[in-house]
Amino acid sequence: MEKCKNPIFFSTICFIIVITLIFFLFGSKDEKYYIERMVNFLQGYGIEAANIPIERVLVTIPDKFDDVYENYNVLQKKAGFDLEKYRGKNVWRYTFRVLNFDKDSNIRANLLVYNNEIIGGDVMSTSLGGFMYPLNFKDKSRK
Repeated sequence: MEKCKNPIFFSTICFIIVITLIFFLFGSKDEKYYIERMVNFLQGYGIEAANIPIERVLVTIPDKFDDVYENYNVLQKKAGFDLEKYRGKNVWRYTFRVLNFDKDSNIRANLLVYNNEIIGGDVMSTSLGGFMYPLNFKDKSRK
């Protein structure tokens, strides 16, 4: 078995890997602050969400809305949002598991965030035959 020819290089690589893992596992203080803010925002609508998002994805709001985006923006307007001024912009979509539904554990809350400002969102079911509602929906299924 051949010995490591450059132990300093190997140690440096291991250190970088460990630091990267720590960053991804624990996140930055700023991100934790904004995630806490998002969870509190959802609570304002009566939505109890998990403290850690399931997903964080960069999405682009299209320059020209097709029928799907037109309908989605109608849903946004019902909750007091409007994605019109964010056409062509890259925004973050944070997805949280919703905890206060009686029947279904497949309920998710999505928040759209641009420059650390919540610009939209929805509540949806990932179940077959699911639904999508504006954030301010009223439903008897909530606990």
